[in-house]
Amino acid sequence: MNILNFKDIFVSLIYIGIIIFIAFYFKFKNIQQNSAYNYFVIAIIIKILAGVIFCLIYSIYYPGGDTSSYFNDTVIYNKLLFKSPIHYFKILTGDNSIENYNALVKYSGIPWLDSKDFPGYSTVRFTCIFTLFGFNSFWAATILLAAVSFIPTWKFYLLLSENYPRIKRELAIACLFIPSVLFWGSGILKDTYTHAATLGIFYCAYRIFINNKKIIYYSLLLLIFIYILISIKPYIFFPLAIALFIGYWLFFFNKIKSLFIKTVVFPLLVFFLIITGNILLSFSFNIVGGEYKDINSILNKAAYTQQDLKQTGQSAYDIGKFEKSIPGIIKKFPNAVVAGLNRPFLWEVKNLMMLFSSLENLCILLLIGFVVVFVGPLNRVCSLK
Repeated sequence: MNILNFKDIFVSLIYIGIIIFIAFYFKFKNIQQNSAYNYFVIAIIIKILAGVIFCLIYSIYYPGGDTSSYFNDTVIYNKLLFKSPIHYFKILTGDNSIENYNALVKYSGIPWLDSKDFPGYSTVRFTCIFTLFGFNSFWAATILLAAVSFIPTWKFYLLLSENYPRIKRELAIACLFIPSVLFWGSGILKDTYTHAATLGIFYCAYRIFINNKKIIYYSLLLLIFIYILISIKPYIFFPLAIALFIGYWLFFFNKIKSLFIKTVVFPLLVFFLIITGNILLSFSFNIVGGEYKDINSILNKAAYTQQDLKQTGQSAYDIGKFEKSIPGIIKKFPNAVVAGLNRPFLWEVKNLMMLFSSLENLCILLLIGFVVVFVGPLNRVCSLK
Protein backbone atom coordinates (compact mmCIF):
# COMPACT_ATOMS: atom_id res chain seq x y z
CA MET A 1 0.00 0.00 0.00
CA ASN A 2 1.47 3.37 -1.09
CA ILE A 3 0.66 5.54 1.93
CA LEU A 4 1.00 9.28 1.39
CA ASN A 5 3.76 10.75 3.60
CA PHE A 6 5.53 14.08 3.98
CA LYS A 7 8.13 13.26 1.30
CA ASP A 8 5.39 12.38 -1.19
CA ILE A 9 3.55 15.65 -0.52
CA PHE A 10 6.69 17.79 -0.64
CA VAL A 11 8.18 16.30 -3.83
CA SER A 12 4.81 16.09 -5.58
CA LEU A 13 3.90 19.71 -4.85
CA ILE A 14 7.26 20.92 -6.15
CA TYR A 15 6.83 19.01 -9.40
CA ILE A 16 3.21 20.14 -9.79
CA GLY A 17 4.32 23.75 -9.34
CA ILE A 18 7.11 23.37 -11.93
CA ILE A 19 4.79 21.67 -14.44
CA ILE A 20 2.09 24.33 -14.11
CA PHE A 21 4.67 27.12 -14.43
CA ILE A 22 6.00 25.55 -17.65
CA ALA A 23 2.42 25.08 -18.91
CA PHE A 24 1.61 28.77 -18.43
CA TYR A 25 4.87 29.71 -20.18
CA PHE A 26 3.99 27.67 -23.28
CA LYS A 27 0.41 28.91 -23.26
CA PHE A 28 1.39 32.60 -23.27
CA LYS A 29 4.12 31.89 -25.80
CA ASN A 30 1.78 30.26 -28.33
CA ILE A 31 -1.71 31.60 -27.63
CA GLN A 32 -1.44 34.45 -30.14
CA GLN A 33 -0.61 32.09 -32.99
CA ASN A 34 -2.89 29.22 -32.00
CA SER A 35 -6.11 29.57 -30.01
CA ALA A 36 -6.00 25.84 -29.21
CA TYR A 37 -3.57 26.75 -26.40
CA ASN A 38 -6.56 28.09 -24.46
CA TYR A 39 -6.98 24.49 -23.32
CA PHE A 40 -3.32 23.76 -22.60
CA VAL A 41 -3.06 24.68 -18.91
CA ILE A 42 -6.44 23.29 -17.85
CA ALA A 43 -5.77 20.08 -19.80
CA ILE A 44 -2.44 19.37 -18.13
CA ILE A 45 -3.82 20.25 -14.68
CA ILE A 46 -6.68 17.79 -15.16
CA LYS A 47 -4.20 15.20 -16.43
CA ILE A 48 -2.14 15.56 -13.25
CA LEU A 49 -5.30 15.51 -11.14
CA ALA A 50 -6.24 12.22 -12.84
CA GLY A 51 -2.83 10.85 -11.82
CA VAL A 52 -3.41 11.93 -8.21
CA ILE A 53 -6.88 10.33 -8.20
CA PHE A 54 -5.31 7.19 -9.66
CA CYS A 55 -2.85 7.12 -6.76
CA LEU A 56 -5.67 7.58 -4.25
CA ILE A 57 -7.74 4.77 -5.75
CA TYR A 58 -4.81 2.36 -5.84
CA SER A 59 -3.65 3.31 -2.34
CA ILE A 60 -7.01 3.19 -0.57
CA TYR A 61 -9.81 1.66 -2.66
CA TYR A 62 -7.74 -0.96 -4.56
CA PRO A 63 -4.55 -1.31 -2.49
CA GLY A 64 -1.88 -3.17 -4.42
CA GLY A 65 -2.45 -4.34 -7.97
CA ASP A 66 -0.15 -4.24 -10.99
CA THR A 67 0.67 -0.54 -10.57
CA SER A 68 2.11 -1.09 -7.07
CA SER A 69 4.10 -4.08 -8.33
CA TYR A 70 5.53 -2.07 -11.22
CA PHE A 71 6.49 0.76 -8.87
CA ASN A 72 8.05 -1.52 -6.26
CA ASP A 73 10.12 -3.20 -8.95
CA THR A 74 11.38 0.18 -10.21
CA VAL A 75 12.65 0.93 -6.68
CA ILE A 76 14.54 -2.39 -6.73
CA TYR A 77 15.91 -1.70 -10.24
CA ASN A 78 17.03 1.82 -9.33
CA LYS A 79 19.08 0.47 -6.41
CA LEU A 80 21.19 -1.30 -9.03
CA LEU A 81 22.19 2.08 -10.50
CA PHE A 82 24.32 2.79 -7.44
CA LYS A 83 25.68 -0.76 -7.15
CA SER A 84 26.37 -1.72 -10.74
CA PRO A 85 25.61 1.05 -13.26
CA ILE A 86 26.64 -1.09 -16.25
CA HIS A 87 24.09 -3.79 -15.47
CA TYR A 88 21.49 -1.14 -14.70
CA PHE A 89 21.78 0.58 -18.09
CA LYS A 90 21.85 -2.78 -19.86
CA ILE A 91 18.54 -3.67 -18.21
CA LEU A 92 17.04 -0.28 -19.06
CA THR A 93 17.91 -0.83 -22.73
CA GLY A 94 16.05 -4.15 -22.73
CA ASP A 95 18.84 -6.66 -22.14
CA ASN A 96 17.04 -9.23 -19.97
CA SER A 97 19.89 -11.74 -19.91
CA ILE A 98 20.48 -14.12 -16.99
CA GLU A 99 23.67 -12.24 -16.15
CA ASN A 100 21.85 -8.94 -15.68
CA TYR A 101 19.01 -10.55 -13.73
CA ASN A 102 21.48 -12.24 -11.38
CA ALA A 103 23.25 -8.91 -10.81
CA LEU A 104 19.89 -7.33 -9.99
CA VAL A 105 19.05 -10.04 -7.44
CA LYS A 106 22.53 -9.90 -5.94
CA TYR A 107 22.75 -6.13 -5.45
CA SER A 108 19.12 -4.99 -5.19
CA GLY A 109 16.70 -7.81 -4.44
CA ILE A 110 14.21 -10.05 -6.19
CA PRO A 111 11.70 -8.17 -8.36
CA TRP A 112 8.05 -9.20 -8.50
CA LEU A 113 8.04 -9.45 -12.30
CA ASP A 114 10.05 -12.07 -14.12
CA SER A 115 12.02 -10.66 -17.04
CA LYS A 116 10.33 -13.29 -19.24
CA ASP A 117 7.14 -11.23 -18.93
CA PHE A 118 8.50 -8.77 -21.46
CA PRO A 119 5.50 -6.36 -21.53
CA GLY A 120 5.53 -6.01 -17.73
CA TYR A 121 9.32 -5.94 -17.69
CA SER A 122 9.25 -3.12 -20.27
CA THR A 123 6.72 -1.16 -18.22
CA VAL A 124 9.07 -1.36 -15.24
CA ARG A 125 12.08 -0.32 -17.34
CA PHE A 126 10.30 2.70 -18.76
CA THR A 127 9.04 3.74 -15.33
CA CYS A 128 12.46 3.58 -13.66
CA ILE A 129 13.40 7.06 -14.85
CA PHE A 130 10.21 8.57 -13.37
CA THR A 131 10.76 6.80 -10.06
CA LEU A 132 14.38 7.92 -10.01
CA PHE A 133 13.50 11.60 -10.52
CA GLY A 134 10.51 11.16 -8.22
CA PHE A 135 12.88 10.17 -5.38
CA ASN A 136 11.19 6.78 -5.02
CA SER A 137 7.82 8.41 -4.39
CA PHE A 138 4.88 6.57 -5.97
CA TRP A 139 2.92 9.83 -6.13
CA ALA A 140 5.68 11.96 -7.62
CA ALA A 141 6.58 9.26 -10.17
CA THR A 142 2.93 9.06 -11.25
CA ILE A 143 2.68 12.84 -11.60
CA LEU A 144 5.84 12.96 -13.73
CA LEU A 145 4.61 10.11 -15.93
CA ALA A 146 1.22 11.80 -16.33
CA ALA A 147 2.88 15.06 -17.40
CA VAL A 148 5.26 13.41 -19.90
CA SER A 149 2.53 11.17 -21.38
CA PHE A 150 0.43 14.31 -21.87
CA ILE A 151 2.84 15.61 -24.54
CA PRO A 152 1.90 13.16 -27.36
CA THR A 153 -1.78 13.62 -26.47
CA TRP A 154 -1.45 17.38 -26.79
CA LYS A 155 0.47 17.12 -30.06
CA PHE A 156 -2.25 14.85 -31.43
CA TYR A 157 -4.88 17.39 -30.42
CA LEU A 158 -2.94 20.21 -32.11
CA LEU A 159 -2.74 18.13 -35.27
CA LEU A 160 -6.50 17.57 -35.32
CA SER A 161 -7.29 21.21 -34.52
CA GLU A 162 -4.94 22.19 -37.33
CA ASN A 163 -7.01 20.17 -39.81
CA TYR A 164 -10.41 20.96 -38.28
CA PRO A 165 -10.08 24.49 -36.85
CA ARG A 166 -13.85 25.05 -36.55
CA ILE A 167 -14.33 22.36 -33.89
CA LYS A 168 -11.38 22.93 -31.57
CA ARG A 169 -13.57 22.79 -28.46
CA GLU A 170 -15.21 19.49 -29.48
CA LEU A 171 -11.81 18.03 -30.33
CA ALA A 172 -10.45 19.16 -26.96
CA ILE A 173 -13.24 17.27 -25.19
CA ALA A 174 -12.61 14.14 -27.25
CA CYS A 175 -8.80 14.20 -26.98
CA LEU A 176 -8.13 15.75 -23.59
CA PHE A 177 -11.10 15.39 -21.26
CA ILE A 178 -12.57 11.87 -21.53
CA PRO A 179 -12.60 10.67 -17.85
CA SER A 180 -11.73 6.99 -18.39
CA VAL A 181 -8.90 7.85 -20.79
CA LEU A 182 -7.53 10.34 -18.27
CA PHE A 183 -7.73 7.87 -15.41
CA TRP A 184 -6.27 4.81 -17.13
CA GLY A 185 -3.80 6.92 -19.12
CA SER A 186 -2.23 8.78 -16.19
CA GLY A 187 -0.99 6.09 -13.82
CA ILE A 188 1.89 3.64 -13.73
CA LEU A 189 0.26 1.17 -16.10
CA LYS A 190 0.86 -0.31 -19.54
CA ASP A 191 -2.08 1.72 -20.87
CA THR A 192 -0.41 5.05 -20.13
CA TYR A 193 2.57 4.15 -22.29
CA THR A 194 0.61 2.52 -25.11
CA HIS A 195 -1.91 5.38 -25.32
CA ALA A 196 0.85 7.99 -25.52
CA ALA A 197 2.88 5.88 -27.99
CA THR A 198 -0.12 5.29 -30.28
CA LEU A 199 -0.89 9.00 -30.54
CA GLY A 200 2.82 9.75 -30.92
CA ILE A 201 3.13 7.31 -33.83
CA PHE A 202 0.16 8.88 -35.60
CA TYR A 203 1.48 12.41 -35.07
CA CYS A 204 5.03 11.64 -36.22
CA ALA A 205 3.86 9.64 -39.24
CA TYR A 206 1.63 12.54 -40.30
CA ARG A 207 4.46 15.06 -39.99
CA ILE A 208 6.84 12.82 -41.95
CA PHE A 209 4.65 11.53 -44.77
CA ILE A 210 2.00 14.24 -45.16
CA ASN A 211 3.68 17.48 -44.05
CA ASN A 212 7.29 16.44 -44.84
CA LYS A 213 8.52 18.41 -41.82
CA LYS A 214 11.71 17.72 -39.84
CA ILE A 215 11.89 14.23 -41.29
CA ILE A 216 14.99 13.09 -39.38
CA TYR A 217 13.71 14.43 -36.04
CA TYR A 218 10.23 12.93 -36.38
CA SER A 219 11.65 9.65 -37.73
CA LEU A 220 13.72 9.23 -34.57
CA LEU A 221 10.69 10.02 -32.42
CA LEU A 222 8.60 7.59 -34.48
CA LEU A 223 11.08 4.78 -33.85
CA ILE A 224 11.02 5.48 -30.10
CA PHE A 225 7.21 5.39 -29.99
CA ILE A 226 7.13 2.20 -32.08
CA TYR A 227 9.65 0.58 -29.73
CA ILE A 228 7.56 1.50 -26.67
CA LEU A 229 4.35 0.20 -28.24
CA ILE A 230 5.88 -3.05 -29.51
CA SER A 231 7.59 -3.66 -26.17
CA ILE A 232 4.33 -3.49 -24.22
CA LYS A 233 1.36 -4.23 -26.51
CA PRO A 234 2.47 -5.21 -30.02
CA TYR A 235 -1.08 -6.20 -31.01
CA ILE A 236 -1.94 -2.48 -31.05
CA PHE A 237 0.90 -1.75 -33.44
CA PHE A 238 -0.22 -4.17 -36.18
CA PRO A 239 -3.65 -2.63 -36.97
CA LEU A 240 -2.25 0.86 -36.42
CA ALA A 241 0.55 0.29 -38.94
CA ILE A 242 -1.88 -1.12 -41.51
CA ALA A 243 -4.33 1.76 -41.01
CA LEU A 244 -1.59 4.37 -41.38
CA PHE A 245 -0.22 2.62 -44.44
CA ILE A 246 -3.63 2.54 -46.16
CA GLY A 247 -4.38 6.11 -45.13
CA TYR A 248 -1.06 7.30 -46.52
CA TRP A 249 -1.73 5.83 -49.96
CA LEU A 250 -5.34 6.97 -50.06
CA PHE A 251 -4.18 10.50 -49.26
CA PHE A 252 -2.07 10.58 -52.42
CA PHE A 253 -4.70 8.74 -54.43
CA ASN A 254 -7.24 11.46 -53.62
CA LYS A 255 -4.83 14.06 -54.99
CA ILE A 256 -5.21 12.59 -58.46
CA LYS A 257 -7.74 14.74 -60.31
CA SER A 258 -8.20 12.70 -63.46
CA LEU A 259 -11.04 10.16 -63.20
CA PHE A 260 -9.45 8.02 -65.94
CA ILE A 261 -6.13 7.81 -64.12
CA LYS A 262 -7.95 7.01 -60.86
CA THR A 263 -9.83 4.18 -62.58
CA VAL A 264 -6.59 2.73 -63.91
CA VAL A 265 -4.55 3.30 -60.75
CA PHE A 266 -7.07 2.05 -58.17
CA PRO A 267 -6.81 -1.71 -58.95
CA LEU A 268 -3.02 -1.41 -59.02
CA LEU A 269 -3.12 0.48 -55.72
CA VAL A 270 -5.25 -2.24 -54.08
CA PHE A 271 -2.87 -4.94 -55.36
CA PHE A 272 0.14 -2.96 -54.15
CA LEU A 273 -1.45 -2.41 -50.73
CA ILE A 274 -2.11 -6.14 -50.31
CA ILE A 275 1.44 -7.13 -51.27
CA THR A 276 3.23 -4.46 -49.26
CA GLY A 277 0.81 -4.93 -46.35
CA ASN A 278 1.75 -8.61 -46.13
CA ILE A 279 5.44 -7.74 -46.28
CA LEU A 280 4.99 -5.14 -43.54
CA LEU A 281 3.12 -7.61 -41.34
CA SER A 282 5.74 -10.34 -41.85
CA PHE A 283 8.52 -7.89 -41.03
CA SER A 284 6.68 -6.76 -37.88
CA PHE A 285 6.04 -10.36 -36.81
CA ASN A 286 9.75 -11.16 -37.12
CA ILE A 287 10.72 -8.15 -35.01
CA VAL A 288 8.21 -8.82 -32.23
CA GLY A 289 8.40 -12.62 -32.11
CA GLY A 290 7.11 -14.64 -29.16
CA GLU A 291 3.32 -14.65 -28.84
CA TYR A 292 3.04 -12.36 -31.88
CA LYS A 293 5.34 -14.11 -34.33
CA ASP A 294 2.51 -14.95 -36.77
CA ILE A 295 -1.27 -14.83 -37.23
CA ASN A 296 -1.84 -18.19 -35.51
CA SER A 297 0.14 -17.10 -32.45
CA ILE A 298 -1.91 -13.89 -32.24
CA LEU A 299 -5.17 -15.85 -32.48
CA ASN A 300 -4.00 -18.16 -29.69
CA LYS A 301 -3.10 -15.13 -27.57
CA ALA A 302 -6.53 -13.61 -28.25
CA ALA A 303 -8.25 -16.81 -27.15
CA TYR A 304 -6.15 -16.96 -23.98
CA THR A 305 -6.84 -13.30 -23.17
CA GLN A 306 -10.57 -13.80 -23.73
CA GLN A 307 -10.61 -16.68 -21.27
CA ASP A 308 -8.59 -14.65 -18.79
CA LEU A 309 -11.07 -11.75 -18.99
CA LYS A 310 -13.86 -14.14 -18.00
CA GLN A 311 -12.16 -14.67 -14.65
CA THR A 312 -11.23 -11.14 -13.56
CA GLY A 313 -13.62 -10.85 -10.63
CA GLN A 314 -16.47 -8.35 -10.67
CA SER A 315 -15.27 -6.67 -13.85
CA ALA A 316 -15.24 -9.92 -15.86
CA TYR A 317 -17.14 -10.17 -19.12
CA ASP A 318 -17.66 -12.88 -21.68
CA ILE A 319 -18.29 -12.49 -25.41
CA GLY A 320 -18.64 -16.26 -25.80
CA LYS A 321 -16.39 -18.90 -27.30
CA PHE A 322 -14.88 -18.28 -30.71
CA GLU A 323 -12.88 -20.27 -33.21
CA LYS A 324 -9.18 -19.50 -33.41
CA SER A 325 -9.48 -18.22 -36.97
CA ILE A 326 -10.09 -14.99 -38.87
CA PRO A 327 -13.77 -15.89 -39.57
CA GLY A 328 -14.17 -16.76 -35.88
CA ILE A 329 -12.82 -13.36 -34.87
CA ILE A 330 -15.08 -11.58 -37.38
CA LYS A 331 -18.16 -13.35 -35.98
CA LYS A 332 -17.37 -12.00 -32.52
CA PHE A 333 -16.48 -8.53 -33.76
CA PRO A 334 -19.91 -6.93 -33.04
CA ASN A 335 -20.02 -8.34 -29.49
CA ALA A 336 -16.44 -7.23 -28.86
CA VAL A 337 -17.14 -3.68 -30.08
CA VAL A 338 -20.24 -3.38 -27.89
CA ALA A 339 -18.33 -4.76 -24.89
CA GLY A 340 -15.41 -2.42 -25.48
CA LEU A 341 -17.41 0.76 -26.08
CA ASN A 342 -20.58 0.36 -24.04
CA ARG A 343 -20.09 -2.10 -21.20
CA PRO A 344 -20.64 -2.24 -18.31
CA PHE A 345 -24.30 -1.34 -18.74
CA LEU A 346 -26.08 0.25 -15.80
CA TRP A 347 -27.71 -3.05 -14.82
CA GLU A 348 -24.27 -4.72 -14.71
CA VAL A 349 -22.81 -2.29 -12.17
CA LYS A 350 -21.39 -4.01 -9.07
CA ASN A 351 -19.24 -1.31 -7.47
CA LEU A 352 -18.57 2.44 -7.49
CA MET A 353 -15.86 2.34 -10.16
CA MET A 354 -18.10 0.38 -12.50
CA LEU A 355 -20.84 2.98 -11.96
CA PHE A 356 -18.57 5.80 -13.18
CA SER A 357 -17.52 3.72 -16.18
CA SER A 358 -21.11 2.80 -16.97
CA LEU A 359 -22.29 6.43 -16.89
CA GLU A 360 -19.48 7.48 -19.22
CA ASN A 361 -20.27 4.64 -21.62
CA LEU A 362 -23.95 5.63 -21.57
CA CYS A 363 -22.98 9.17 -22.59
CA ILE A 364 -20.84 7.80 -25.42
CA LEU A 365 -23.71 5.57 -26.59
CA LEU A 366 -26.12 8.54 -26.61
CA LEU A 367 -23.55 10.61 -28.50
CA ILE A 368 -23.15 7.88 -31.13
CA GLY A 369 -26.92 7.73 -31.48
CA PHE A 370 -27.11 11.50 -31.86
CA VAL A 371 -24.43 11.49 -34.58
CA VAL A 372 -26.12 8.66 -36.50
CA VAL A 373 -29.59 10.23 -36.34
CA PHE A 374 -28.88 13.95 -36.68
CA VAL A 375 -25.47 14.18 -38.34
CA GLY A 376 -24.58 10.93 -40.06
CA PRO A 377 -25.99 8.58 -42.71
CA LEU A 378 -29.54 8.32 -41.31
CA ASN A 379 -29.96 12.09 -41.40
CA ARG A 380 -28.74 12.19 -45.01
CA VAL A 381 -31.19 9.47 -46.06
CA CYS A 382 -34.06 11.38 -44.42
CA SER A 383 -32.92 14.58 -46.16
CA LEU A 384 -33.02 12.88 -49.56
CA LYS A 385 -36.61 11.87 -48.96
